[in-house]
Amino acid sequence: MKNRNTPQTNAWYAFALLANGENDAAMAVYKNHIAGKPLEALEQYYMGKLMQVNKQQYNAQQFFKEAAKNEFDLSPAINNELKQLIK
Repeated sequence: MKNRNTPQTNAWYAFALLANGENDAAMAVYKNHIAGKPLEALEQYYMGKLMQVNKQQYNAQQFFKEAAKNEFDLSPAINNELKQLIK
């Protein structure tokens, strides 16, 4: 974060915080460093998961739909999961 503070690295950081049960800290990182900034497919997937945990289903679906547009940037497992999440 010190040498490469971008929306993408912040998305990874927020997802790591979420994975460690620090939901409030993850949302703070999202609001302060990620919201409204461009993201790649994997980071969009991560932010969709963050929104899903925070019961913001509309935002989660938007992130998932955008991530799914770049299927070649994601693993087959994530692509399969996205197909289920978007239904």
